[in-house]
Amino acid sequence: MWTSAVAWQVTAYFALQSTLFYLLLTWYPSMLAYQGIGEAYAGWMLSLWQGIGIVASLTVGPVLQRSRDQRLVAALVCTSLAASLIGLVAAPALVPLWSLLGGFSTGTMLLLALTMITLRASTTHEAGQLSGMAQGVGYLCAGSGPLLAGAAFDLTGSWMPVIVGMLVATALLAGVGMLVTAP
Repeated sequence: MWTSAVAWQVTAYFALQSTLFYLLLTWYPSMLAYQGIGEAYAGWMLSLWQGIGIVASLTVGPVLQRSRDQRLVAALVCTSLAASLIGLVAAPALVPLWSLLGGFSTGTMLLLALTMITLRASTTHEAGQLSGMAQGVGYLCAGSGPLLAGAAFDLTGSWMPVIVGMLVATALLAGVGMLVTAP
């Protein structure tokens, strides 16, 4: 597994999507509060984010399973996450919309990452190995995301470097997504 280019693509996708998810799960309310949104309302927006992510993962799953090419879904989720992050800065008053877009994207990204593990493996044994590699490395990376984001905020006093970093990670995720989701 460790020498397979496809396995590393799946692992990179899993690592990037997990890092973005856990970073937002940890800091989204603080980012909203920094934009002048009340703390209680920011908490509700995180709940909305999570709720729509669950709905997205339940509704998009059948589409992914029937499709030979998941590139459109991979592009759509990255575009919606980027729009959500940019919208948060450009128009914070529309935070319910940004929460819906962001929740849709992160919920679908996880489903897409898990689907790629099963679609890119030839046997159940290989799927287990790929799952161990992708999730082991992915969650190791994801665990550092919130810590680094908090440190960046402490260092700069602003969430802008974190948001820019998330936009860069989203662009990388889109590139890896195009590779890993191709038939």
